[in-house]
Amino acid sequence: MNPAYLRPIAIHLVQSTLFAAAAALLTLALRNNRARIRHTIWLIASCKFLIPISALIAFGSQFAPAQPPQKPPATLTVATQQAAESFTIFQPPPPLASTSASPIPNLLLAIWGCGFATIGLSWYLRWLRIRATVQNAAPLDLPLPIPAKSSPAVREPSVFGVFRPVLLLPEGILRRLTRSQLQAVIAHELCHARYGDNLSASLHMFVETVFWFHPLVWWLGKRMIAEREQACDEDVLARGNDPDAYAQAILNVCRFCLEAPLPFASGIGGSDLRRRIAAILTPRGVLRLHPLKKLTLAALAVAAVTGPLAIGLAQQPPAPMSFDVVSVKPYPGYPSKFDMQRSGGRIRWTATIMSMVMYAYRIQAFQETGMAHVPYDFFAVDAETTPGATDDQVRLMFQSLLAARFKFQAHRETRQLAGYTLAPAKGGVKIQPTPPDAPPAPLPEWFAKGKEAMSKAIEGKIIASMEGRGITAITARRTTIAQLVQTLEDQLRAPVLDRTGLTGQYYFGFKCARVDAPPEADADPVTAPTLFAALRQSLGLQLDKQTVPVDMLIVDHVDNTPTGN
Repeated sequence: MNPAYLRPIAIHLVQSTLFAAAAALLTLALRNNRARIRHTIWLIASCKFLIPISALIAFGSQFAPAQPPQKPPATLTVATQQAAESFTIFQPPPPLASTSASPIPNLLLAIWGCGFATIGLSWYLRWLRIRATVQNAAPLDLPLPIPAKSSPAVREPSVFGVFRPVLLLPEGILRRLTRSQLQAVIAHELCHARYGDNLSASLHMFVETVFWFHPLVWWLGKRMIAEREQACDEDVLARGNDPDAYAQAILNVCRFCLEAPLPFASGIGGSDLRRRIAAILTPRGVLRLHPLKKLTLAALAVAAVTGPLAIGLAQQPPAPMSFDVVSVKPYPGYPSKFDMQRSGGRIRWTATIMSMVMYAYRIQAFQETGMAHVPYDFFAVDAETTPGATDDQVRLMFQSLLAARFKFQAHRETRQLAGYTLAPAKGGVKIQPTPPDAPPAPLPEWFAKGKEAMSKAIEGKIIASMEGRGITAITARRTTIAQLVQTLEDQLRAPVLDRTGLTGQYYFGFKCARVDAPPEADADPVTAPTLFAALRQSLGLQLDKQTVPVDMLIVDHVDNTPTGN
């Protein structure tokens, strides 16, 4: 399993856990202040699980000012390496996604889905039950800012509803409580409605449903309930209600509570009842927030939101690179040269849009989709840039050219495609890595005479040359297996996943029949050595068919007619 598959989730969980730890320290520092403040801090820590910092950074980056296309830095001119027209030189490719088709990610997703569905269904069924209770409850004529109802199914006073709260009272509670006790109980419930405690409880229940596997979210829920009830207790006492009557009212209500309070309803029970009664009967002075603490809390709140946004603003995407001067014109007929011609800062290339896309985005033909409707027309590109521009910089310039002249738009996706895995054959690997200080190996016997002078120029590359109709010779000069993989992908027109475990640099060469050789080819692809056999015999490697993940370029839009000159 690729660790990158779970890396974003793991980073988000670590960030949210650290955020909750910071919230715990902050509530500890505010333990002598109002409980409503601590409840708000716990609520923010809970909501942090729903908002990855990376999302805020990405949002901030959307407002970063656009940068004009930049030019590559002027450096010393580097000598360009040119090969004969009959050669295709393969540069080291970017690594193909190495995720194997492991069942572990799907298993983890299935486990999470089961937990999410189970908890979500449980909340939903309980919500249906209490909604039915509210609908069947009898209305009460009480002078309150919210509707009041009573029902025998309600075991304790509670408030149900987020935007249109309803006060639910157990049937007969008016006879069980004295006037002062009932007044304190109703004051407690109205406090829940006034501060929107049901909304915060619903938000946290969603957090618990999504992150049910994280013990911290369940602990956060308990802390929120405790601080919420203490906050309402403080509000009841602050409104002049008698502490003894209020404590006796809670005990009388709990005496008739036979089951836990319903979810989606803030009730008078909950949290540590013994501690609450003791706090009500022996009230301590609740300190008002010192101006310095207010300023600190405000600064922390602003930093928690604006900090990631500022990072996003600062992390401007690199400016696109472009040619100093470029001309793109339709090319009639069939070109005599297909390779890009580069001399200093001058670049000339007659190619199709598909060829330019493959070069610009460093992909093989099987790694794109969406260009089947684009005609196979040729365009003559004549461009100028600084002589010291690297190959990677030139590729970026072609990306800008495609976007500006052909309105090219695309995005990347990872898809599963039918391909191959490259692994050691049963007899073992037959090639040995070349020491860094070893002299170059002799060129193979099929290498064209007169090309020996190119020995230094082709070091570090793989050359695929035509040795007859349908016959391809592969010559590797101190190259890696990653380069061999790209060569095989070009020959097979399919993705190849490296499972060899080989990390050195190698000299090797072999001939094989092209897998796409036409029937009229001089070498019969059925009787001639195939690519698979050549790999086993010469390198001790084998190709096996397998579905592999591939980084695909999904083309969203492209015009076949270039704009501008």
